Amino acid sequence: MPPDQMRAAGGGANPLPALPAITRILEGAAGVTTVLILVMRSLLAGRTRYMSFCIVRWALAEAIGLFGFVLYFLGASATLFFTFLGWALVLLVLLRPNPEGQEEFEQPR
Repeated sequence: MPPDQMRAAGGGANPLPALPAITRILEGAAGVTTVLILVMRSLLAGRTRYMSFCIVRWALAEAIGLFGFVLYFLGASATLFFTFLGWALVLLVLLRPNPEGQEEFEQPR
């Protein structure tokens, strides 16, 4: 079937021609989220409890994995999905709650 007929029939057309733009936007959002996670300590120290602080950081780190999940379902490659997922998993491991982190968080600055 010629491409014009396929488009007319609703098949064969790229379902999301703006995927590269969306990919760049979500890559930027993941970068901004990572920076926010890393500077959050100075923003929230003294205003919240340590466990709440850890939950917020983990939720933001998980959002990066969800960005990759959304891109994959919009038609991006599995490699891109696993890149975002790996980025999120690395952050989750690095940001795990621990007694030393709690002591540092609770010290006045």
